[in-house]
Amino acid sequence: MKADKNSAQYLEKLLTAIAKKQKNALQQLFDSEAESMMALARQSLLQEQSAQQVLLKTFLTIWENADSYAPEIGSARGWIYSILRFQIREYYQTHYQSHALALAKEPAFKPLGMAEIQQQLHPHIKPEESLHFYFEQLTEEQQSSLLTVYLSPDTQPVAATRMGISLARIKEDISIGLHHLARSFPHLPQHEEGLILGEYVLGGMSDSDLNRVYDILNKNVDSTRIILLWEELFIEFIAQLQPCSLNPSLWRSLNDKLKQLHHQQKEQERKQYDSSYEGEREPLDQELADKAKALAKEGKKMPLSLRLHFLWRSIKFWQALGLASLLVALAVLLWPSSGNTLRWVAVLTDRSATPSVAWVLKVTANGKASITPSYQQIGQSGFDLQLWSSTDNGQTMRAIALLDATGVNRIDASRLNELQPNQRFYISLEPKGGSSANKPSGSILFQGSAVDLDSKS
Repeated sequence: MKADKNSAQYLEKLLTAIAKKQKNALQQLFDSEAESMMALARQSLLQEQSAQQVLLKTFLTIWENADSYAPEIGSARGWIYSILRFQIREYYQTHYQSHALALAKEPAFKPLGMAEIQQQLHPHIKPEESLHFYFEQLTEEQQSSLLTVYLSPDTQPVAATRMGISLARIKEDISIGLHHLARSFPHLPQHEEGLILGEYVLGGMSDSDLNRVYDILNKNVDSTRIILLWEELFIEFIAQLQPCSLNPSLWRSLNDKLKQLHHQQKEQERKQYDSSYEGEREPLDQELADKAKALAKEGKKMPLSLRLHFLWRSIKFWQALGLASLLVALAVLLWPSSGNTLRWVAVLTDRSATPSVAWVLKVTANGKASITPSYQQIGQSGFDLQLWSSTDNGQTMRAIALLDATGVNRIDASRLNELQPNQRFYISLEPKGGSSANKPSGSILFQGSAVDLDSKS
């Protein structure tokens, strides 16, 4: 990352030009920032192809949304990298099944001594102006905690598991680190809300912590500027990463996507998904719609053929039909294949943006229980999957069993006790041998509720 004192103004001018759809400005931004952005994406997702897709998506997003940036909201570089890190997290959630276990087994990131190196590379920058000067005043564990959380698209519990420390310990490291940095840089906020926003920028917060962040965003008009201040500061962490060389075809791929986008906008090929099929209609559709309105005005019912026509063109009809087909498929999947009547079922889904069935827990009327993965899962050496149960929505949990990710797991029915409707089941990723506490020490990968198939009896 070039240490140019005018780079902030330079990036602001580029974003202004991009907002006016000047492609040469986008290419200048690509030439200036793409290598460091690629290094961050590759470290976060571990796969070159995934990182390239995220990089392209990021520049497309900048192209389409540059007009929403103004210098008044905060750092231009912080704004650019906040889009990149959002795209990294979105990609990770969408492809959770293929990335989660690989990331979980990745060792924690160890800090490199960068202060002296940065001083040699950029002697015109005063040491006290550098993040690394103050960052390296923290303990090695505290540095590693901040780096591992920042570079990971997953949750803080996953980062804690990778480091081999408790969630409470990593949160303490984060708190100490943020307080130290806030005291070291006068432009950073030292009040509680500012530090919470700093942790939000680092990433991996729980849902309850995120609710506090959203409350701050709604109440504090200065929150966006504070977020971009932290984002710009943490960009210096990228200096810790292995430099990368971009594939020359990446800009060509981006240029092709821009042309496709322009063509789609010009030809107005974006379709409207509306169950009432409003908007532009073919002549026959318009004629039938007019006929339907006339019948309704006269208080007459539409003939069956006309109703079937509109049903056929309804998006909601096809969505409902697809859902019904899925339920039928699940019913066939879960229907008892022997004389044992199935009594309880829990379908555990993953945490991706589009959740899919990952495990199915079955309990028969005579108390036989089993849990089976619904797709092939690859176990990781040094880690175990552990099944948990809770009757109070996760407030308290009870360990049930360690799971074999490759096949059917038979469970002692006594471990389940007496099942209750909506009893929750969770599967967490734990160090080998499982959690030694009475709750998960690693991250929750899958979850689902028990359903009583005989609730009417």
